[in-house]
Amino acid sequence: MLGVVVPQMSHQVNSEVIAGVEEATADAGRFCVFTVSRNDPCRELDQLAELVDDERIGGVILAGGFQLTAEYARRFVRVTREARDAGKPIVLCGRAMTASRELVVTGVTVLEYDNEGGAASAVGLLASRGHRRIALVRGPLGHSTSDARSVGWSQGLDRFGLEPDPDLVRTGPRDASHGRAAGADLLSRHPDVTAIFAESDELAMGVLQAAHLAGRPVPSSLSVIGFDDQHNASYFVPPLTTVHMPFAELGRRAARIALDLDPVHPGQDRLMVGTHLTIRESVSEPPRRP
Repeated sequence: MLGVVVPQMSHQVNSEVIAGVEEATADAGRFCVFTVSRNDPCRELDQLAELVDDERIGGVILAGGFQLTAEYARRFVRVTREARDAGKPIVLCGRAMTASRELVVTGVTVLEYDNEGGAASAVGLLASRGHRRIALVRGPLGHSTSDARSVGWSQGLDRFGLEPDPDLVRTGPRDASHGRAAGADLLSRHPDVTAIFAESDELAMGVLQAAHLAGRPVPSSLSVIGFDDQHNASYFVPPLTTVHMPFAELGRRAARIALDLDPVHPGQDRLMVGTHLTIRESVSEPPRRP
């Protein structure tokens, strides 16, 4: 069997990855078991260690982002080395590792998507439409996905000769409530902001609500762009421009690698899956000043 550790089951992104893993595993005539870390790094490592010790488990997939600490790095390296010695492949699925190369252990395959490039493209779209004050609403510092997408925000600004302004960055939990609070604070303190990049669609959902409550209609007064392209993004008001990621295919690929059914054998290389922008109605040119 394959063991799969996910941060949470209810999140749409995770559910798509899980569906892809299950589909590929079933197609191979195998089974998979899922455990939920509840976004707790210690719990995730405990679950990983248990799966590695379980003789029924032939490989493990760790899905989603993670919070990097010195203790996490120490335990991660120890457990993954035990998995390597036991001949059990470990696949990190959708886990940005660019800033965490010390965690890459022989026998571990990193299957990530282009967080930095996708975020840079999103900010580039805003800049190309004429926006010059582009704010960032992001998740917590040290979270692998949030950190990578924040780097992309800076890269996108730099490509258009714009200086990243730390005063336009709001950091907090990766949920809609933080998006709403961060959006409200940005629009109150910096009324000259004409665009906000929210590094997840859930954060963008909160930003859209904050814009509505602040009397800043989207997109005529404020442009908003997200990342993930969740199924419900097209039902936001207005429909959300966002960075698309094929999460189900990511799960299928991770399972095929863990089962040694992919041309890339377990433990070899870092694989990058591309992203692209899905253009909808939440982005336009900035409003003209009187």
